[in-house]
Amino acid sequence: MLVHGNSDPANSTALIAYSLFTTAIVFSIATISNDNLQDLKTGQLVGATPWRQQVALVIGVVFGSLVIAPVAEPAEHRVRFPGRSGPPARTRWPPRRPR
Repeated sequence: MLVHGNSDPANSTALIAYSLFTTAIVFSIATISNDNLQDLKTGQLVGATPWRQQVALVIGVVFGSLVIAPVAEPAEHRVRFPGRSGPPARTRWPPRRPR
């Protein structure tokens, strides 16, 4: 890597982490921009206006954020995710019905 701190290893590790986070943010922005451009291109081919496409994208984000919490919450309690604290959850997914 091209990021170097002084001779303190803790400082060097922090700078490397900072550069990785910054790179992840830049790549995320590029990915989202590419997705939006692809949506705009497809919309132009079918005759949609950019304004309506952006409204549809915002509606999709709102409904997606409303749906993800009720779906993820039961899964979070049934499955042991790495890094989760507390007692282990049941490991079988989906849970079996009692006989």
